[in-house]
Amino acid sequence: SAGIRAALARATTPSATTPFIEHLPRERFLALLKGAAAIVGNSSAGLIEAAILRVPCVNIGPRQSGREKPRNVIDCPYGTAAIRAALTKALALKRSRITHPYGDGQTGSKIANILAKAKGSNDPPRKKNSY
Repeated sequence: SAGIRAALARATTPSATTPFIEHLPRERFLALLKGAAAIVGNSSAGLIEAAILRVPCVNIGPRQSGREKPRNVIDCPYGTAAIRAALTKALALKRSRITHPYGDGQTGSKIANILAKAKGSNDPPRKKNSY
């Protein structure tokens, strides 16, 4: 974060109307994200929360490599030209067509039903991480 702050300080003139905020409470972050034109960076919020809120995402660099990515995500390498081109693509996405691959909000109930029907076993089901 120190590098990002330094780059922003070199690129812009700080003013009272553009404060730097170290941390936002989740509710505030989600409210701001919902109203954003896009999210740009390499955070999983671009893949998960932004997809659910139908906000386009520019994912910079390899940090999220190997993760399932919804259609709101435009991957790009580092560099001003690449980021600018990806942002142009992201802003052209039709928000109504953005979907997310993470289920319908009923996962807990589905898991509970499967476990309730499962017969006892010495080898219980195990979670398998895909990343």
